[in-house]
Amino acid sequence: GAQHLVDALRWKPKQFMAVLDLLTQPFCPPGAPLDEVVTY
Repeated sequence: GAQHLVDALRWKPKQFMAVLDLLTQPFCPPGAPLDEVVTY
């Protein structure tokens, strides 16, 4: 995981933006209904 992120940051800016987009998306906590989105 970490090596993939480092490679994307150094060599693949489009891939890094996709990873960053994924990491900034709201998520459902474990055990919560799938339609409930929690953001902080």
